[in-house]
Amino acid sequence: MGGEVLLHDVVDNITTQVQVGEQHGSPYAILFIFGICILGAVIRQLMNDTNLPYTVVLIMLGVCFGLISRSYPSVKSYTSLATSNPHLLLSVFLPVLLFESAFAMDVHIFYKMFTQVCILAVPGMAVAAALSAVMAHFVFYYNWSWMECFLFGSIISATDPVAVVALLSSLGTSKQLGIIIEGESLLNDGAAIVLYNIFYNLSFKQMTPTEIGLYFPRVALGGMALGLMAGKVVVLWLQHVFNDAMVEIAITVSSTYLVFYIGENVLGVSGVLAVVMLGIEINQHRTSISPEVEVFLHRFWEILAYLANTLIFFIVGVAIMEKAFDVIEELDWFYILVDYCGIFVIRTFVVVLFSPMLTRIGYGLPWKDAVVMVWGGLRGAVGLALALEVALDHEEVGNKILIHTAGIVLLTLFVNATTIRPLLKILGMSEISDAKRAAMNNAVNRLQQNQDQSLATLKTDRFLADADWSLAERACTICNPYAEDDNDDLEHHNLSYLKRSTNCPKCHSLVPNQPSPKEFSDMAEDGRQAVIKAQKMSFWKQFERGVLSSDAVNVLVNLADTCLDERDRLFKLTELSSHWKVPKYWEKTRQRLEKFRQARASDRVPPPRNLFLRYNYMTSTHVAFDPVMNVLIAVNMIPIFLELSVPDDNEMMPYLKYINYVYCGVYVIELTIKILAFRGYFFRDGWNLLDFGIVVLSVIDLVVDMATSGATGSFSPSILKVARVFRILRMGRLLRLTKGLIPKLIDLVNNRINRQLSFGYDIGKGFVVSEEEVAKIIDQLVLDPKIASDLKMRLDFIRLQVVRSLGLLQRQHPGIAISVKTRQAIRSVLNNARDTLYELRSNGVLDKNEANKLEREIEVKMKQQLHAPAFIPPKKPEDLLKSLLWLQGMEDDAVTYITSNAEMLSFDYGDVIVKQGEVCDGIYLIISGMVKLLGVSMGTVDFQQLASSNKQQFQISADYLFAGNVIGEMGLLTDSVRNASITCETTVQVYFISVDKMQRAMKRFNGLTEGLWKVCGMRMAVPLLMEHQKYQIWSKEHLRIICENSQMASLDDTMIYRLPENTEEAILIHGDIQCVRTKEQFTSPIILPKNKKAFTYNLKKLPRIMIIINHKSSALLSSAKTKNNNFVDHQQKIANSFVVDHEGHDDDDDDNDNQLDHRTAGCQVKQTVVHHNA
Repeated sequence: MGGEVLLHDVVDNITTQVQVGEQHGSPYAILFIFGICILGAVIRQLMNDTNLPYTVVLIMLGVCFGLISRSYPSVKSYTSLATSNPHLLLSVFLPVLLFESAFAMDVHIFYKMFTQVCILAVPGMAVAAALSAVMAHFVFYYNWSWMECFLFGSIISATDPVAVVALLSSLGTSKQLGIIIEGESLLNDGAAIVLYNIFYNLSFKQMTPTEIGLYFPRVALGGMALGLMAGKVVVLWLQHVFNDAMVEIAITVSSTYLVFYIGENVLGVSGVLAVVMLGIEINQHRTSISPEVEVFLHRFWEILAYLANTLIFFIVGVAIMEKAFDVIEELDWFYILVDYCGIFVIRTFVVVLFSPMLTRIGYGLPWKDAVVMVWGGLRGAVGLALALEVALDHEEVGNKILIHTAGIVLLTLFVNATTIRPLLKILGMSEISDAKRAAMNNAVNRLQQNQDQSLATLKTDRFLADADWSLAERACTICNPYAEDDNDDLEHHNLSYLKRSTNCPKCHSLVPNQPSPKEFSDMAEDGRQAVIKAQKMSFWKQFERGVLSSDAVNVLVNLADTCLDERDRLFKLTELSSHWKVPKYWEKTRQRLEKFRQARASDRVPPPRNLFLRYNYMTSTHVAFDPVMNVLIAVNMIPIFLELSVPDDNEMMPYLKYINYVYCGVYVIELTIKILAFRGYFFRDGWNLLDFGIVVLSVIDLVVDMATSGATGSFSPSILKVARVFRILRMGRLLRLTKGLIPKLIDLVNNRINRQLSFGYDIGKGFVVSEEEVAKIIDQLVLDPKIASDLKMRLDFIRLQVVRSLGLLQRQHPGIAISVKTRQAIRSVLNNARDTLYELRSNGVLDKNEANKLEREIEVKMKQQLHAPAFIPPKKPEDLLKSLLWLQGMEDDAVTYITSNAEMLSFDYGDVIVKQGEVCDGIYLIISGMVKLLGVSMGTVDFQQLASSNKQQFQISADYLFAGNVIGEMGLLTDSVRNASITCETTVQVYFISVDKMQRAMKRFNGLTEGLWKVCGMRMAVPLLMEHQKYQIWSKEHLRIICENSQMASLDDTMIYRLPENTEEAILIHGDIQCVRTKEQFTSPIILPKNKKAFTYNLKKLPRIMIIINHKSSALLSSAKTKNNNFVDHQQKIANSFVVDHEGHDDDDDDNDNQLDHRTAGCQVKQTVVHHNA
């Protein structure tokens, strides 16, 4: 019933409010609504330091306001909105609350617990409603019928655990508990409204058993189907919107209310379930929302939900006092207490009844979670709105239902919601885990270190010299929230099993204890989960930067969630590689199409010597012959369709027959020409045989048609049917057109295969990038060094497997890898362009209108990049050589010299290209294939010392290199030995340039040596900067771009070098230097401290220093001079270098810069200790 009159009642309510406003000359409803909003803001601000649930305070204030309105009629005109129409609660507020909950929910956990949620929300709710009805029938003396008792049971069984879910979220308890409670509430509301409508009709109307049996599945399943279909349409629409917050918000808001209205009022299905499934579907495909808009969209819905909760709980409080307590009797107070106790006894029974199933599916159901579920089954606005509706239509029964519902709502909020926190503490579910304590402690320490560095830097500022630094330090001190909660200092309370120690009885020193097996297992599990969560964050960051597609991030995030569900599990190669394996049905389809496509007859049939036959041969093989015949066949379909559609006695039939005779003659002539042209070869072609069969049928059709024409009475009906069958067979001539479609179909299948491979390569590349990023911070994520080391080994193992698999894929399909890398390069350049644009606008170099025009242009390019081709043909080997980064900007003679002196070499599988310890004999550029790298990072120890040294000092590393990677650049510059061996994993082609030729080129062409040093320096700088605290949150692409704005230091004979004033960072790439002031020695590779400005060096061992210029100051300076022109030039320069780097060097894992570094034979080394001699 609620669904059919919903919109009509809302319109009537609004009309009534307008009429009241006109009578009294004051917009009471508007003042009431916005007054509640202001009151809610005040309450929220005042409650920051209290543990009382926000909704409880609001309903208490609503109750107080309701008491005032009952005593003062003048106030009641403001509160009439609360009781005039209960549908207002459902139609205005409920869709917002439902969608926001579903949109913010963890979809993976929800779907895994979906069966548990459905058990509690459907059969569990039905059992609770039935038992509540039995309680009402045998306890209450209201003379209710059974149907009225069941109506009461359906109303009070609808849960609304808003306060509990908010508290669970703030305390950081398990997501599973919060989602099963919230998910049950979402589906429970829909089920409760469906049951309410059934029992309302049974109580006050008539409903047949058949209608009852069909009503629930129709309404429930129909609502879910509507929500899913609407969700898919909305997702498809959102995918075609790019970074337009207004449009994307409008789509989500309008679709929410439209789906609710259409479900309730048009289709007669559950609008509640439709909105829930709509929100879940959009949430599951949230990558369809622009990354720039997603955070804002979530905040927008959070604000709407906050306002809806504020209004709905205050209005519920007012409605309770104005309606329920007007008709309450003394006995009703006792009944309300019985109700309150009864519903929780019933809820306990329901949870226990279904616990055998609940504990064996999904994530299970621990007994502590079950206790919280029972106690957290609050009642709220949905039940009260339904009770108000009954009270308006049937006062005698409805008033009593309203009294009980209002009492239960108040008691559950005042008692259960306020005691849930102590309950969690008693159960031990609100305790902070040691892993979280350690993470918080690390974060606070990092913040404190950052503050100390900032204060130390500011103390050197001459304008701040006389500041009160002690006061500043005290004001900036950040306290650990967990230490405050425990009323203890975390440093003394932190991680009991890590801080425990035993006093040695002999030496009286403290010896740290080892954790127990269970503690170690828990620590390992916490570390594993932290690593996987960090990988998930990496996936989302890559997606937000536009370098990982929406489908790829969905796959990777789902795999990460699956790993989180299973103990001691990380990613598996099979789970990833399945996405870059082409399905067999696509391969078979392509093979079958290839069989149909054969070479043209002219390519395999020799032309005849006979002049007449040669004329026919030239005619049949002419480029226009087949297209003309295809056009004639297509035009022939018009008279064929007409002949089939008009009766035989129609005046058009003779003309249609003559047209058929003409076409039949044309087909016979074509066949004759081809037979004369190709002779015996004609019948060896399947397509020619098809043509021959079609012409034979046409001739038979012609004979039958001429025999039956005008003599319909002299033939039997069966012969006439045969004639009509032959008319229908004329349409078989269309089969000839499929011959021209075969190439198009093959291209379509190839494009689908390429997109699958590109999608898989995108997944693999995104995974490898996440592994590298997590490996750099794993020591901060994992507490125990042994666990961290074990996780590093496992991560590196799977990373190498994926890299090798991607290398083999690139070997087989080089165009796929080039396509993915090119798209990433384009997006990275455009991201930097947009960041630079924001910087120019924030500094006033560009005004708002100019910046908006440029931003629109950049976003158009970003949108176009999403539809880039899945396959880009690879470059020629000589073009790959010319695109080397250190050749960019060199004169043509230098490029010609390098290309002419490059020697192409080929290696077979298993061949060794270079051996560890060999003297560098030149550089290698991999053209095709894949090689395996196996090396050792030696620090400053020479390779010859390896045999006599402890091998545990050295870090053995392995990796893979692909087409575009260069081997030996750093060894060439430093004249050092190889510190890695390179072995072929496939057949490999390389360009080789000897040391002698490269040295002659470096002497002959100015700038080549500096170019080589700069390229090597940039590759070394990125991993060093990523280790620096300041740049850890920066992306690799951003760091590479700022490194592009660098130069090699020019060192002279004075043996003293002073850093330029506009230096952002100075990185010692090679050699040793000493600080002039402190005499501190620095050995490469290292980022030089900013407080060191002057250095001395040895001329005999000349060091190499890379200076990164302050990109902000340089960008502002250049922009202030020529504004947009310089902006475009700057971006073009970055784009050229970026694309060159992505194409000239394999960009797999950022050209393997952090792992391979190209600086030796490509050995993967730890960035902080690498000696980089190649």
